Amino acid sequence: MKPFFIRSTCGVNNLHPNYIAGLIDGEGSFNITISKDDSRSAGHRVVCEMHVTQKTHSASVLYLLKEFFGCGVVKIDNKNTDGLKDQLSSIVDISRVLIPHLDKYPLLTSKYLNYLTFKKAIKMLENKEHLTLQGIEKLKNMASQMNTNRTFEEKGQFCQEHTSKSTISPEWIQGFTDAEGCFYFYMGKPNIKGKESSTWYLQASLEIAQNTHDVAVLELIQSFFGCGIIKPKRTNNELKTAQSVRSVSRYVVSNLSDVMNVIIPFFDAHPLFTSKSLDYEDWKTIIQMKVSKEHFTEAGVQKMFQIKSQMKRGRKDFSRSS
Repeated sequence: MKPFFIRSTCGVNNLHPNYIAGLIDGEGSFNITISKDDSRSAGHRVVCEMHVTQKTHSASVLYLLKEFFGCGVVKIDNKNTDGLKDQLSSIVDISRVLIPHLDKYPLLTSKYLNYLTFKKAIKMLENKEHLTLQGIEKLKNMASQMNTNRTFEEKGQFCQEHTSKSTISPEWIQGFTDAEGCFYFYMGKPNIKGKESSTWYLQASLEIAQNTHDVAVLELIQSFFGCGIIKPKRTNNELKTAQSVRSVSRYVVSNLSDVMNVIIPFFDAHPLFTSKSLDYEDWKTIIQMKVSKEHFTEAGVQKMFQIKSQMKRGRKDFSRSS
């Protein structure tokens, strides 16, 4: 396996239960697979699986997740995209470990709907209902209504109602950012009246993306931090209007004061567990260089560009620990 990022935990599993809920909300998936199998009493095999995916360079968080639950297996998810997954498919483990965890630390996105259907399927399997044709047909119907088969309206309405009754924890945001967040730093020279400016325009931003039907979750994050904006902007809960503008919505914090006084203190106190932590540290370094006005020198600009070029997809070395 390629070298991957490891957050130093001094031998202690520091994953908070709400961090896990946030990570699953972003990178988790619940699936019910039914396939023909003449060796089974009802002629079908039923597999219920929950998995969390990550790129190979962030494999350590999957092993921490496996260690936290005390079950599951980390395996290849997609060779073409260099993906791994922590997979739970044992009915005993799901019933004994996963369901009690997510009942106590619930998901906040519309993925919670899939979890509820998944939980019903597990109960049916425990009651041996999958051994009858009637049970198989019921499970097929349940599976057909999950994930991408749910309508935008169903997901949107549920998420709005669900988040209105939910509280958000810093650890959930920590996990969700590891899944869906991104640290950006823009550098450019603006054109003023057709002429390129001699000074650099620099802007740091944190962005957390989500399908527009779950924009209520982004609004919950915005309320928690007390800063930032939602793009595209929506008013009066007009989900359909927002959907027509953009299928993906983003929570964006780009005001330097908010970045320095809210976002950085938060992630210093709640560090990320994936390789995204490396981007965060580089992002912080460039911001400090801007504050120190190093961008007014050619050497400073070049150094900032070098650091920026090695972030996100430009990163080649993930072997650093933090």
